[in-house]
Parts: sequence; structure tokens; C-alpha cells
Amino acid sequence: MDGICGLAFQSLAVDRVIPPVYNMIQQNLLDNPWFTVWMTADGNVQGQDGGQLTLGDYDTEHCAAACDWVPLSSATYYEFTLQSYRVASSFDAHPKGAVFRQRNGGAAVGGSAAISDTGTSLIAGPTSDIDSICTQLGGTAVSGGEYSIACDKANSLPDVIFTINGKDYPVRAKNYVVPDGTGKCILGFEGMRAVAGPKWILGDCFIREYCNVYDMGNKRLGLCKANS
Repeated sequence: MDGICGLAFQSLAVDRVIPPVYNMIQQNLLDNPWFTVWMTADGNVQGQDGGQLTLGDYDTEHCAAACDWVPLSSATYYEFTLQSYRVASSFDAHPKGAVFRQRNGGAAVGGSAAISDTGTSLIAGPTSDIDSICTQLGGTAVSGGEYSIACDKANSLPDVIFTINGKDYPVRAKNYVVPDGTGKCILGFEGMRAVAGPKWILGDCFIREYCNVYDMGNKRLGLCKANS
């Protein structure tokens, strides 16, 4: 890898250079002012594409036709409000308000700033919240702040549910259990101590579940179920 191709807004760019997709939009090279990212859930498989970037359109091959549009709270990163999170359990039969207020049920009512980021492999959040999620999933803490899990448990673990713009987005274990390359697996969550800026990053473990449509023209994020 030679570096990072910036796909967010110009305000984040080094020396405020014009990002490549925005440059394409300005030159009328795209049919629409957005791009779609799909990532496969199949893991490290040789000879198979890991995903697809579709410029100026939807990815109709890999993504559901219907998308939920989430307004951006800041057009720097693709930033929006994460209203809550929870590990699926019997509490899910209760009204939403009760779920939000469970002691270990998730982020406070009102939510936290979150971003979609293709360059973050896992789902990152405040360390205490990530510890709570991974403990509820039965993970074992290992060095580096990660949590290990037996690979054969992937089919029995519950969904982790994120509530965005009033709708629940479950992420299945097949997308958040990550082989570490040594025959073991880790949970795809990592803690971070964000002093300023977004508190959550919904990285590749989330994007494998939901294609992300980055609408630069209308400053919104589309979430479409991946066909997997």
C-alpha cells in the first residue's frame, strides 16, 4: 500500500487539496455526486475481490436497492449521530426507551458523534462501551485492548445493534468476528479515547453489513443492506 486516497471532504485534506471524488464532481465526470462502497464478508480469500468502489452511482450488484438516508451532522468526515447501541438480548422485546436506559444497554439518549470510515478495520468507540460490548459477547481481553473469541462461536453470537436516525442496524457475528491470521479470532471492536471529535467510528465490520453511499452533493450517508 502506497498511502491513503482521501474520500472525505476538503476541510480534512492536507493543505486543503481538492479530494479526487470532489474533483470529479466539479468536472461533471460523474452521473451523481456520490460513490458507493461495498466490502465482502468472506474474509481473506485469495483470488477474490475484497470489495468494490462504485463512482457516481449505486452498486446494484452487491447492495439492496433501498437505502436509508442519514443527514450528516458535519461535512468533514462523514459524521452523523449514533443514538444508541446494544447487544441483542431479551431486552429487545421492550420499548426502545427502556432499552436505551438499561445500565449496559448503550449510549445515552441523545447519542454520540460517529463517522463512517472505510480506513478503519474495526468498529471503534469509547473504551468503557467497547469493554461492555465485548464482555457481553463473551470475549477474553488480550494485549492491545482487543478481545479474543473462539472462532467456532461465530455462528452463535448475537447481533450488535446500532440505532441511527431512529432505525436499528444489526451487525451479525459473521461481520464482526475477525480471523487474526493465526487460526484464532478477535471481536471486531476497539476502544479509543477521543478527546475531541467523533466518539465512534463505524469501520469495515459495519460496512460489510451495510453498503455505504457517500453523497457529497447532498451531505448525507446512505445505508443499504449488503447482499450477503
